[in-house]
Amino acid sequence: MAQHPDVAFYDSPPWVLGNVSQWQHWPLAADTLAALQTQAQQWQQKFPEALIVGGISYEQAALHHGYSIAHGEGLPGAFLGLVLPEHIQRSATLAAPKVPFTLPKAFAPRLSEAQFTAQLSQLIALLRQYPQQQANLAQPFVAEGPKDAASLWQAWLTLMAHHAAPHACFVHTEQISLLSASPELLLKATPHTLQAEPIKGSRPRGSTTAEDEALAQALLHSTKDLAENRMITALQAEEISPLCVAGSVRVVKDCELRRFSNVQHLVSTVVGTPTSGLTSLEALIACMPGASITGTPKAWAINTIAQLEANPRGFYCGCFFYLQHHKLVSNVLISTV
Repeated sequence: MAQHPDVAFYDSPPWVLGNVSQWQHWPLAADTLAALQTQAQQWQQKFPEALIVGGISYEQAALHHGYSIAHGEGLPGAFLGLVLPEHIQRSATLAAPKVPFTLPKAFAPRLSEAQFTAQLSQLIALLRQYPQQQANLAQPFVAEGPKDAASLWQAWLTLMAHHAAPHACFVHTEQISLLSASPELLLKATPHTLQAEPIKGSRPRGSTTAEDEALAQALLHSTKDLAENRMITALQAEEISPLCVAGSVRVVKDCELRRFSNVQHLVSTVVGTPTSGLTSLEALIACMPGASITGTPKAWAINTIAQLEANPRGFYCGCFFYLQHHKLVSNVLISTV
């Protein structure tokens, strides 16, 4: 293993760290995800024991399905990395950061409060016309800091020391770096099962056991949060149904409370049996952008987001995935730099 890995993620357990032998990047374009699937298939055939990692931006996924997108930022639309078996390391724990990482200045919103409030007001006005719909508005936060790989690795280790998350990941390529503490599974795909775990509904952790439990109970009994979660879960089930054997899709966990370092969420679990011949990447692309970070109906939500948000999301709300031995696991890139 080199001084620092090019990619790292949690594989329930252990932690997986790897150095990439070859990166492939594609621009934001209509044919990018077809090219990504072709490259992944070629690598799988040539290197059957290798680990393939990748990322798909929010706009790339939306463009693939013909939705409206915001342009800008100059980021790639998608990337793949090939990690050969001899360059993979698995570890029960992550190393502690050599020097705790700090930013010179805290993250700050790119939009003013007035600008974001105006966007939010427009969205609320639309939702009042369509009470059965849902959309998720976002805004970027920015901060200056070192961009070299060694510093970014220390930054992510510092983040993990405080906020390790079940779908966290670190990626550093020559074109983009991702530091994520994502708690959300977008899709797990095997030849026998498709599984999605949309998150909707959140509360902070309490400073005492009693406060923590009170916040949890408020979330579990919130009409708004339960409705949001079930709307998105229904959309998720609807999306994977065409990919699955008829009658196999079901919600096996409804609004389950899950606690993380500084937040607690409602998480539902949708499973189904994939149809014969479906590839894991086909299933992933069909489910993007994720239901929980767009809204429902999805076409309306994505087009509304493109109209209202002033900046493209880039890889935020896109996905990171890893693929090996016919198993694909993908997160939703939330809680991500």
